[in-house]
Amino acid sequence: MCRDSWGRYLVSERYIYLVKNLRGVLAVDKNSDIDRTIKWLSRKYKYRDLGVPPCILENRVISREYLDGNPFHLLEYPDNTIREYLSRFVDVLSKKIWSCLAESLLFASVYASPLHLDVDAYSRLRDAGFVIHVVEGPLLDDNSAKLHLRIVDYSVLDSYIDSISEVASCISRSCSSSDLQSMRLSRATRDEKRYWRIRSKGDYPVVVYLDYVHYVYQADPLLVASASRDARILLAQLVGFNLGSIESLALS
Repeated sequence: MCRDSWGRYLVSERYIYLVKNLRGVLAVDKNSDIDRTIKWLSRKYKYRDLGVPPCILENRVISREYLDGNPFHLLEYPDNTIREYLSRFVDVLSKKIWSCLAESLLFASVYASPLHLDVDAYSRLRDAGFVIHVVEGPLLDDNSAKLHLRIVDYSVLDSYIDSISEVASCISRSCSSSDLQSMRLSRATRDEKRYWRIRSKGDYPVVVYLDYVHYVYQADPLLVASASRDARILLAQLVGFNLGSIESLALS
């Protein structure tokens, strides 16, 4: 967010609308079958507002019929400060994962929104060490998936402010990257009780708690420590839903 000469915050009305209404940010890997995922989401979640980072459209074609809220919206940067910091974070993260997948993580933090991870994105983030905790459960039918997609949204919102504040506080005390990761893990394990309906009732990874901040802090401490007050929206605890745990999508 930026300020005018009077010190007032200036953001676009579109950004405000999406922060209020967005229910997820799509995240895919470089070789994901994106057409299959897009078609399934547009059919099953037609009335949800889902975000698509610009880089996905730069690398893949998404039919116009699915954009402008059917159900996807092309995401935008709130201002140039966020754009600059986001780009610098992506440069660090792209040493471990595809740059577009990194951008999706950061947009989820910018929009206080959960990630909708396709199975390839989940696997890549797990292998990169950005998955810190997983709630396993059974393969979900559509109704159960819709319910838990809503619950994941609450996981993000309930932790958003505190998870950013604790990073700032930790860095002010010159804590280590492992300290940051431990805090994230502790927060995730406390939160997982809200998934009592599915927890330990299967071995499919359903809800995914993610953290990239500890890695960025380890690789470039100054980048995190010097983040402006506005850019701290890039430091939130992330939670994702693994679309590969939905039976009808897995079988489609």
